[in-house]
Amino acid sequence: MKIDCTQATSLTMAFCKLMIEAQGGTLGVEDEFTRASYVWFTLSAAPAQ
Repeated sequence: MKIDCTQATSLTMAFCKLMIEAQGGTLGVEDEFTRASYVWFTLSAAPAQ
């Protein structure tokens, strides 16, 4: 999924990081100085029942 993060603020990113980490996930940023920044996250999925 690709999300437009052009309006994201530091506070928004801090909140997202807290919520993702509370669920056992990780959030990261990859910065390409000449092009763009990419924000990514991972979450563990529960096994299907």
